[in-house]
Amino acid sequence: MPELPLERRRYTRFDIQTRAVLQGTDASSRDFFERTEVLSFDQRGARVRTRFLLNPGSEVELQLPTEKGPKRLRVVWQGETGTLFAGMVGLELVDPNDNWDTATLRSQWEAREP
Repeated sequence: MPELPLERRRYTRFDIQTRAVLQGTDASSRDFFERTEVLSFDQRGARVRTRFLLNPGSEVELQLPTEKGPKRLRVVWQGETGTLFAGMVGLELVDPNDNWDTATLRSQWEAREP
């Protein structure tokens, strides 16, 4: 049986699902606004469900209900059609000094049902 690859994450991932608003420009250069959900967070980014095709390297804004304003993020990957990750994108905060309200996210993660 093949061995699983080692985890390459720099930060702990919190599997928290929460509503959010995602907006930006899709791969066809059309502006979009979408009410969606975030599937997981880490200190520097998030994995988000979307119905739009986005180009890696493009920037979007994500507004969480727990944050005072939207965050600017860069698309680092998009799940391929026909895979488990279809309809998902990986996002990374553009500003290296920006971060999430991790105390709120951590409390949500700890409060989730086992």
